[in-house]
Amino acid sequence: MTLPSFRHTIVLVLTTRLSLELISASGFTAPDWSEDANAATSRWQSFSTSFGEPGNTPDQAGSHAGPVLTQSTPGAIITGSGNIYNPAGTSAFTIADQTAARYQTISLQTKMTGAIDPQTVSLNFETAGGAVALSTDMIELSRESGGFGDTVINQWIWDLSDYQVSRVSLEFEATGTHSSLDALRLDTLVREQGAGELIEANFHEPSQDRWNYLFNVTPGTRPRASVFRSVDPEIGVKRHGVFAFTYDTSSIFPPGKDERAYEIVSASVRVMTSDNFDVPYDPSLDAVTSYLPPSADDFANDQDPGRPIELFGAGLRHDLSFETWVEGAPYIPEGETDRSLFPAVLDDSGELVDITLAVDYTNPLETPAFAIGTLNETPPGAPIPADSWMEFEFDLSQKRVVNYLQRSLAKGTLAFTLTSLNGGGQENRAFPEFYTRDSLLGEAPQLSLSVRVIEPSREPEPPVIKGIESTDDGIKIRFTADDSSKLKIRWSSDFSSWIDVVDPSIISHENGSFSWTDTDLDSDAKVYQLLQQP
Repeated sequence: MTLPSFRHTIVLVLTTRLSLELISASGFTAPDWSEDANAATSRWQSFSTSFGEPGNTPDQAGSHAGPVLTQSTPGAIITGSGNIYNPAGTSAFTIADQTAARYQTISLQTKMTGAIDPQTVSLNFETAGGAVALSTDMIELSRESGGFGDTVINQWIWDLSDYQVSRVSLEFEATGTHSSLDALRLDTLVREQGAGELIEANFHEPSQDRWNYLFNVTPGTRPRASVFRSVDPEIGVKRHGVFAFTYDTSSIFPPGKDERAYEIVSASVRVMTSDNFDVPYDPSLDAVTSYLPPSADDFANDQDPGRPIELFGAGLRHDLSFETWVEGAPYIPEGETDRSLFPAVLDDSGELVDITLAVDYTNPLETPAFAIGTLNETPPGAPIPADSWMEFEFDLSQKRVVNYLQRSLAKGTLAFTLTSLNGGGQENRAFPEFYTRDSLLGEAPQLSLSVRVIEPSREPEPPVIKGIESTDDGIKIRFTADDSSKLKIRWSSDFSSWIDVVDPSIISHENGSFSWTDTDLDSDAKVYQLLQQP
């Protein structure tokens, strides 16, 4: 009776090994996270449409059916082996995919006879701030020489954890004619659906606001705030008249969490325009070079009338914080030279930087706004109408914008500055003005937020042995651990072979520590090891 059982076991092992070989026959590599419950894999081995619609859906068993691959250069054909071969032109490929959740990581692998131009590979998506194209490094997994050229497997991996993306397209092109796409693998990992609480909130007015301007004699109570620039011919263009406002978010979005716990789904601000100012409406970003003196070598004419209204973050200096700042505070404290409140963004290292100097004549750099103001019923170039809502949809494709919102929610206060580089001055009234919360005629700035509050996953802390002592029952080991139910205990007498302790009897103590007693003392010496299992 034992022989059939033994032979059956061997057959199962061989079948398993054969299955693995078939999966890896294309030469692709499964990402470490491909078996995650929130991961999906799509594989193409044989294509059916060489050009245009309807494209090619994954044809391999077990594939996720959502993505569609399309080749857009005429002249391509399907070979007898199912490849997309183009003798007449340079093939250009697009993969479209979408999910009900948010992407976290995407991996693309291609098997191609010929070469892919790495400069053409991008992952693309749309945000409120416009189209975004992300490039990443190309990884060559394998190369095989053949009669029609090398067959190469390449991989690209995109980390989208800092973006709020659920619809993407991936694009890549060959370097020339006679390319042949043999196979394709797409792996996607999305964030866990339903994790955390989705909180949507509308703030109908700020907690505090002020026209942040040196010559404002009624700080914190003025009913209108105008935004404009000043020009220092020796230095550059500054954000001079600024509208600042803050929102206390602590009663709706729990503060004090890790910044990553706040997943920003959407964010927008709207402010109401005032009147008496003839200002052209400009909903587009103007190049920094258009603000340079006409005599500058890099000067470029602005291609449309007006200047955009821009929304940024805000910062404080002089040991002040927005949790304690009051709207009537001095513009510049006594004994200081710099303004307390300033328009700000986060730099690449996560530090808050003052962007009062909007255009540095010696080093003009673009500083993208968190959002640019738009008017739904006003054509560009027309005068900005009075008593109209100007909308600001945050550009969540900018990592620093998302990080600023997350950091602010963790502290319990969101602070913003509304600015414009329209002209200013008493004789030139060509700059916009907006109602504050102190106005009896207009509406105060309003904030809308949709945030999923989650608990970021973390690796379990390794157990720590706090003490070993001899007792009447045996050797007692005291330790701390994240979760004693997932603890593995093993021992060795030679550091080479280890013996697992089966079902160790672990005792929990009131101070949060644990202990286990080894009653098997037959060995002359033992080395113990505690492992926290995932």
